[in-house]
Amino acid sequence: GRFYDPGRVRDGDESVVVNETLAELQGWDDPVGQRVVHGADDDGSPRYAEVIGVVRDFHTGSLHERISPAYLDARASLARFRQAVLLRVDAIDAATVERLTGVWDRYAPARPASVYFADDVVRGLYDAERRLLTVFMVFTVLAATIAALGLFGLAAHAAERRTKEIGIRRVLGASLAGLAGMLSREFLVLTLAALAVGVPVAYWAVGRWLESFAYRIEVGVGYIGATAALVLVLAIGSVAGTAVRAGLRDPVGSLRAE
Repeated sequence: GRFYDPGRVRDGDESVVVNETLAELQGWDDPVGQRVVHGADDDGSPRYAEVIGVVRDFHTGSLHERISPAYLDARASLARFRQAVLLRVDAIDAATVERLTGVWDRYAPARPASVYFADDVVRGLYDAERRLLTVFMVFTVLAATIAALGLFGLAAHAAERRTKEIGIRRVLGASLAGLAGMLSREFLVLTLAALAVGVPVAYWAVGRWLESFAYRIEVGVGYIGATAALVLVLAIGSVAGTAVRAGLRDPVGSLRAE
């Protein structure tokens, strides 16, 4: 179809442009030429307008809400709802805003201008998500730090308890990588057990949160795998560093340790 033509006087009074959702809801195979109710006459009888075009669906709210059936009413926007003007500007500065409000005040002096920006409006639709992100980031960093410190402390204690064993293995030719693997093995099992408990819970919680969005992604295996790999790297790194430091000690001093 087509959009409204400023050169056609009756466009807007006898014609409408609908979105894809409305056309699909009506079951129209060919929406152009169909008729929709477009207000009412003075006697209360419905007034109809002809569909002249279809526009692609676009969001007027957040992704929590499904796109609603709608039509663009040129008559209403020009005659009844002349209260807002949406402008695209190349640069935002005080001089631009002052110039725009000056034009507004010239034509609508009884209605003071109120300037706001579209990106701020869109950003405001997701204030709750941004706050939630901040909370999760803070607690994630805290939890990871506490977990790493705990693993570091346990690994240091295990290395101290097995000082003589490490010294003997070093004298017999054990490599630093072998010692790190020996000390990391038991902690790796604990980490895998923690992942086996935590991953299903996290998957369920994230899935429930995403259900609040009408348009959303799915929690794929890649996200879970990347998170699990990061946790394993963090755990192994915390333990392996302690094991390497223990292996670098003088074996003779380790054998003399009480």
